Amino acid sequence: MNLKDKVAVITGGSSGIGKAISIALAKEGCSVVFTYNANEGGANEVLAQIGKNASKFKVDMGNEKEIETLFDFIKKKFGKLDILVNNAGIKNRPR
Repeated sequence: MNLKDKVAVITGGSSGIGKAISIALAKEGCSVVFTYNANEGGANEVLAQIGKNASKFKVDMGNEKEIETLFDFIKKKFGKLDILVNNAGIKNRPR
């Protein structure tokens, strides 16, 4: 599969499966935007590992305004989105 010049967004991309997907897509030629919420250290590691083909973005995926800001960033920077990987975890919240 040719992924050169594709734009990918990976939610929860600062650790675990999301980190692995972010790195793999970047190696295949994608520009990668990955999100994180609390793990800024992990996000910085992924950014350093991928390099110029990556952008990190702090987002609470439960906050619609923050999600809109993410997609505004993607639209301005790339003008398109080709791949979306929904990988962000959820936290248990009291009812």
